[in-house]
Amino acid sequence: MAELLTDTKEVRESIRELLFTECGEEVQEDLLAWEELDPYLEELCSFGVERLSREPDVLAGEYSRIQKQLQDVACSNYRALIDSFESSGSVRDGVSDVKIHLKSLSETAPKLSDAVRHFSRDASEAESRRQTKLKILNEYPRILETLEIPQLMLSLVRLELHDEALELMAYTRKLSRNYPDVQEIQKVASEVDEITTIMVNQLLMLLRSSIQLPMCLRVVSYLRRVQHFNEADIRRVFLQYRGKWMRSALQSTAAPSAQGLLERISDDTRSMIFEIATQYRAVFLDEHDSQHDTGLSILHDWIVQGVENYVSTVETALKDIKDGAGLATVLQQSMYCGQSLGRVGADFRPLLAPLFENAVERIYASSLEVALHRFRAMTSDYNWPNKGNSTQVKETRRRVEANVDQHSPPVEILEHSPLAVFTNGLLAAHNELRFCCPLSLERVT
Repeated sequence: MAELLTDTKEVRESIRELLFTECGEEVQEDLLAWEELDPYLEELCSFGVERLSREPDVLAGEYSRIQKQLQDVACSNYRALIDSFESSGSVRDGVSDVKIHLKSLSETAPKLSDAVRHFSRDASEAESRRQTKLKILNEYPRILETLEIPQLMLSLVRLELHDEALELMAYTRKLSRNYPDVQEIQKVASEVDEITTIMVNQLLMLLRSSIQLPMCLRVVSYLRRVQHFNEADIRRVFLQYRGKWMRSALQSTAAPSAQGLLERISDDTRSMIFEIATQYRAVFLDEHDSQHDTGLSILHDWIVQGVENYVSTVETALKDIKDGAGLATVLQQSMYCGQSLGRVGADFRPLLAPLFENAVERIYASSLEVALHRFRAMTSDYNWPNKGNSTQVKETRRRVEANVDQHSPPVEILEHSPLAVFTNGLLAAHNELRFCCPLSLERVT
């Protein structure tokens, strides 16, 4: 039985090969698409010889019948066939167009993908800008306040409301640190810095005016908050501008005479240096600084400079004082100035001694020169008389001797007017020494 089945299968395969060999390509495609080929071949294998001999006629009759049915169907459905043919042509053309469009679409699809990607990116950026604008619109009042900070700070500085101005400055600096990439905020911060410079100059001008200790404390506090100077620079700037105020006040001092000018300058210098030194100590020098001499060197240098300027002024003005009484008054005022400044470690009285010694010597020498000049002028054409023995001369000498003491000049000088005038000149020169006579002039006399 197994051998019979094997033979049947081999026969079927032989028939299949024969069919495919004898048929054309189109028939082969139809046979491959025919699902009942294998059952039909098995049926053929089960036929006898007689039945197989009749099979071609049976197939021919079946073919004729199918052809007749096909013709009947075609005749009865002629319009449908025509429409079907036309539809198949349209479909065929449409499929061809679809292929062309599909090819074009396959070529366009990457470009479309790139365009979609760019569109998506642009849409995302546009949405981001939209959200930014919405946020700006919602924050518009605060943004406007931020942009108006420079104008507001300038108004505060002009009104000298420094506390409020410094608060705005600190707020702007904080914004600048928090948003370093925002150009508008950095621009606002730059404008605020420029206005801060104006405020610093305004504070320095206050130091250059006549202000008291409370205002000095406030100005230094403002300068520290501005952080425009370090601590050492603040101390130097404080003394520098207070010194400018002092020099300006001294330069505006006026008096009808050199004596009055020196008296006023001495009083003003004493009070101003003492006031500025006291303010400096109160503002900068606490207990810690006093123990370690911190900042004292800066104050010492400034006081030395102020004393040098005063001594230079005294030296220049002393040349215009011509009398000993005025010189004595100026000496008294200058010595009092040095003594008073000794309380702040600036006793400069030893520097004054040479100046006044030279001035006294100059006044004494000037008086002697005047006396000698007059004596020469009178003796140039004076006829010296013989020794007088007349009764009138003796009487005059007797009265004079009765009224003078032992320190008076000899009365014989009265007999010669040039000698009398010269003697009066010498006495006048020594009278100038009576008001102010330094012991060091003993080497001169």
